[in-house]
Amino acid sequence: MTQALESTPTPLTRLPTGVPGLDVVLGGGLFRGGIYIVSGTPGAGKTILGNQIASHFVRDAKSRALYVTLLAETHGRMLSHLQTLRFFDPASVGNTLKYVNGFTTIESEGLAGLLKLIREGVRTQRASLLILDGMLTAGLLARSEVDYKKFIHELQTWVSVLGCTVLFLTSAVAVDSATPEHTMVDGIIELQVRRTGMRALRELRVTKFRASSFLEGVHPYKISAEGLSVFPRIEASLVPKAVDRPSAERISIGCQALDGILGGGLRTGSTTLLIGSSGAGKTLLALQFLAAGVEAGERVLHFGFFETPPELVSKAQRFGWDIGRTDDEQRIFSVWQPASELVLDELAYRLLDAVRASGAKRLVIDGLVGFKEAAYKDRMSGLFASVADELAALGVTTLITGDARAVRAYHRGTDERRFGRVPQHHLSATGRERLGAAAAAHRDEDARQRA
Repeated sequence: MTQALESTPTPLTRLPTGVPGLDVVLGGGLFRGGIYIVSGTPGAGKTILGNQIASHFVRDAKSRALYVTLLAETHGRMLSHLQTLRFFDPASVGNTLKYVNGFTTIESEGLAGLLKLIREGVRTQRASLLILDGMLTAGLLARSEVDYKKFIHELQTWVSVLGCTVLFLTSAVAVDSATPEHTMVDGIIELQVRRTGMRALRELRVTKFRASSFLEGVHPYKISAEGLSVFPRIEASLVPKAVDRPSAERISIGCQALDGILGGGLRTGSTTLLIGSSGAGKTLLALQFLAAGVEAGERVLHFGFFETPPELVSKAQRFGWDIGRTDDEQRIFSVWQPASELVLDELAYRLLDAVRASGAKRLVIDGLVGFKEAAYKDRMSGLFASVADELAALGVTTLITGDARAVRAYHRGTDERRFGRVPQHHLSATGRERLGAAAAAHRDEDARQRA
């Protein structure tokens, strides 16, 4: 008679990577003791990502890391490049973060010698993170596929006992998912640079991640002086909120006559698109909307692409609107960026972060064109639906300005020269009658002038 052995599985421990946005994609970070592949073509940012994660481990997680290179590039050259990145701390090198060159060892002693070098290095360093940079070299120098698979299996067994997390950095593109390293590891992260027109878009994709759900599909990322930053696709990362939007409560748009047309103003939590040709007064009405909020004691936010914050304050002051400081408390916040070389998801996160940080209840997005000119503009509809839902959940009333020519394909057959287009579901019956009468009177006046 046999008796089944029962064992209680050890709970998995998450390890944050410290890379902005990556932990959101991974569902919380890497798992302790797991082995992960980071693949991508040269220049995709694999070495930067590996060093950024290692720097986070030794700085914030108070752990120790071992970085083994299987490349002919010297450590001095690599470290000189890393010093231009803000996350890198030279003081950690040789202390909590140790670099070892394994190229000579694998060239002379093969995978067995490399495994011995890694074991000794991890023990001596007491490392909880191991990074092997250049796994393509290990695969090319392996005597056979069986030897390569055996190397990965022995390494996997050994590090799981120690609880050491491993990253394989490789230039091999994961075309064949049946290769030994892809079938045996716990997760695969792919980095790619895609050319579109004259632009180059960086995209991250997780194709495998054991023991956890993750955000599938493509996610934009960028490399800057801060290192690598990932922007999880907005539609996938924002959880829909069960809110009633817009509410029945209304707030003034800042113009009494227009409030009357709108039946009392804009509904709280609504998103309204204000369309007009250049010089029609869109930004001016938007500033009136913000000034009304400041007067009511609210915090407001201007998110724009054209006029800088000093220019906006100067314009408002010429009309007698104080959108500066009131009672030593900052009421108005402004975020400005040029409308060029932007990514749609990056813009959306910048917008939502600014709203949360400021606590604003009124928001002006001054220039829909800034989003329309960003990369992935074919996702505008779905992205704005997710963002509008999030803003409504935060209790923010939003006014978006847009050039008439830029959105004519979506809105046809309405006179846009003087009257901002207002979504019909925001108008009361009386408001619709007044708006229709005003537009009709304007058309009659134009007809008489032409006659």
